[in-house]
Amino acid sequence: MRKRSSLNHLIGIAVPVLVVTLSLTTSGTASASTSLRDKNTLARTTTKSDPALTFGQWTDFSFGKTGTWNSDGAFTFHSAVPVVLKVTDGLCRGDRFRVYDRRSAIFVTSKVATDPSCDDTPFIFWPSGAWQDQTYSKGRFVLEPGWHKIRIKAVNSPFDGGSGWLKAIRQPVG
Repeated sequence: MRKRSSLNHLIGIAVPVLVVTLSLTTSGTASASTSLRDKNTLARTTTKSDPALTFGQWTDFSFGKTGTWNSDGAFTFHSAVPVVLKVTDGLCRGDRFRVYDRRSAIFVTSKVATDPSCDDTPFIFWPSGAWQDQTYSKGRFVLEPGWHKIRIKAVNSPFDGGSGWLKAIRQPVG
């Protein structure tokens, strides 16, 4: 099980974005697809065990080319009440995802325009901002009570990799 503090998470996002921004400012534009992929990926390491989701907190995930699964493994959790699962893209616009629970597809995130140069503003590198911005792909689904094993597959990955976020929110019954 892996948990991050909000400060560590923010630093983990802001530092790579600052480095990429400074390198883009110095060179003028991103000159290779690798630079755009780096700009679209949060710097982090993955573990070999499946990560557990913490209810009510955004959790980042990483993915590769179109057709690949998130590299983090399955996100697992149990809830005695229904759960709203939210998934959103961030950073460079244009990624799209199919979300699975226990090997069954449950939803596909919204289709959005791709920003091929990854320079549209605002450049959003925090999940709540991406969730609220209509130019980022997103989706949500209500899950029944029980055990869940969430995997995410990139159905459109114009930068050959990137990062997104998911959040599980328990819903009161009654």
